[in-house]
Amino acid sequence: MNRKDPRLPSARERAAETIRAAILDGTLQPGERLNDTELLEWLGVSRVPLRAAIHDLVEEGLVETRAQSHTRVAMPDPTRLTKYTQTIGALLGGIARITVPTLDDEHAARLSECASQVQASWRENDALSISDAHLPLLHAFLDACSNEVLTTATRSVLEAAHFHASRSFSPEDFDPVSLARDMDDLKAAIAAHDGVRAELAIESFYNL
Repeated sequence: MNRKDPRLPSARERAAETIRAAILDGTLQPGERLNDTELLEWLGVSRVPLRAAIHDLVEEGLVETRAQSHTRVAMPDPTRLTKYTQTIGALLGGIARITVPTLDDEHAARLSECASQVQASWRENDALSISDAHLPLLHAFLDACSNEVLTTATRSVLEAAHFHASRSFSPEDFDPVSLARDMDDLKAAIAAHDGVRAELAIESFYNL
């Protein structure tokens, strides 16, 4: 018996994913207004799935809406930076702990390369470069994790926390030497398939 094809995403899910990706990659900037007419033309969906997608993104913390006023990309609050980084550290550390011991060579190599890119980004001392390097590391861990319950539950939270954190910090707020050491520890843990060491390296990096 042939297995059924995986379920295709709904119009609501496609619209949410397209807007989400544009927010995360900087195509849509914090505070930018989201106009229904423009979104409908861009996304090629009807108004009902568009509004449902916007609702989902509001729930995730990537979009803000005010009745009879505006719908816009969320404005990160720099005073909550530590809360965002701690959220990433706690969730990603747990994912690393259960994922790193079972990594195959392909995923291990990808994770190590992403960690190296994070290190390189801090040497540039540019917030945008640092932000661009961090998201692939999050996604690499999510893609390598075999626990789909965990990844489904945490993906949107991690992406939203990354969005807010990456647009709330200045490179001068952190010690690049210490952060580079944390990434060295993470790469060593990946090479050794040591989940506990990987978790500790990530928690240290994200200020836990």
